[in-house]
This record gives sequence, C-alpha cells and structure tokens, in this order.
Amino acid sequence: MHLAVAGRRCRATLLKNRGAAMSPVLGALSESEQEVFAGLLHKMLAALPGNTVEMYTICRLCDERACEDCPLPGPGD
Repeated sequence: MHLAVAGRRCRATLLKNRGAAMSPVLGALSESEQEVFAGLLHKMLAALPGNTVEMYTICRLCDERACEDCPLPGPGD
C-alpha cells in the first residue's frame, strides 16, 4: 500500500505538526529518559494484536527517520 501524492503531502504536514507539538513535551525528558520512553513505546507497539493491513494503517503515520526497528509485524511475520 502506498499513499498518493496528496496523501504524502498531508502526511508530511501531519508529521511536521506532530513533531512541533511533541517537542516541548519530550524536551522535558533527559536524553536517557527519552531512550527509556522509546523502548517502552516499542514494547507496547509490539504487543498490539493485528495483521499486516493494520500495521500499514499505523505505520503510514510513522516517521521512518525515527523508527529504525519497527516492532510491528511485517509481511510474512
């Protein structure tokens, strides 16, 4: 599944706005606390029941630059 051009533009805007909103909140955490938080989020996402279609629904709003080791099941998992 791929986003159309308009969808990619919308997604880019969403990621930019989400980053701007989350920056002050995450900035309250030290770098080591942010790493712990990221690890906990990774674990929580890995526990989500679902299938590949559901994974793509979640991941289409993911920032691939930040998500290097996706915990969600990929095709064939």
